Amino acid sequence: MSFETHEYGEFTGAPITLLKFESEAVATPALYTDIAFPVTFAGGTYMPEAIKVGSFTASETLDKASLELVVPTDSQVPMWFRYYPLGGSVSLTMYYGHDGDPAGEFLAIWSGRVRQVTHQDDAGTATLMCEPISTALQRTGLRRNYQRLCPHVLYGDKCKASKAGHTITTTVISVQGDTVTVSGQISGSDNYKGGLAEWTRRMSGQIPLRDLRMVVGVEAGASTTKVKVMGAVLGLSAGDTLQLSHGCTHGLDTCANLFNNAPNYGGMPWIPTDNPMSGGSIY
Repeated sequence: MSFETHEYGEFTGAPITLLKFESEAVATPALYTDIAFPVTFAGGTYMPEAIKVGSFTASETLDKASLELVVPTDSQVPMWFRYYPLGGSVSLTMYYGHDGDPAGEFLAIWSGRVRQVTHQDDAGTATLMCEPISTALQRTGLRRNYQRLCPHVLYGDKCKASKAGHTITTTVISVQGDTVTVSGQISGSDNYKGGLAEWTRRMSGQIPLRDLRMVVGVEAGASTTKVKVMGAVLGLSAGDTLQLSHGCTHGLDTCANLFNNAPNYGGMPWIPTDNPMSGGSIY
């Protein structure tokens, strides 16, 4: 029997819902199903979980298109948000199929991302508020301005600078608040301001998560370097590794001299500084 046979048959329907949570901060996606036994689909095994899937509207408009999920508070996805937000968004894809379908066909019926997680510890549950991917179509995109500075996202598709070529790995000596002390004197420390600090967050009861912060200050000493990042540092201890990537002033000098990337510079550095309407001669 095919999916349609089970779906429209009078007595053959046995609905199954699969939920796939993914994030760039997590190596392995969280795979859940709302039935009592594991389900294998597209190379992944969806494990049983007590999930309550709220109602949603699938229509041509975005009215009432958000999705609410209620899951155990100690399950994997709520624990990602338990102590500090992830270093990336969490996407959700929901599939629908039927038990007993020999073809194992599941159709994607909802796709979006998790926007908010609320823990109800007294009830032992957590509520995941999700928005559909289509809501991004309502947002106005960034406009390209007539400007000297480059508007490209550093290491992004338009920038094309090599992140791997401008990243170093250091060893953590100590952590205090938002400051990490690493071993060694980092040369060109000022070049890391506005850059990225990345590490693997390891906390009790959690799977390792990738964490990412912006570097707001670097102070190089004789044998150590202090790195101040935006936000508290969690799950990082002495002996762990910390990756630091260069920042960018978005000016042509930095693009050419530090990244050797002037052909991909997105700004207009030769905009005239003299106002032709000021009454003076422009020649």
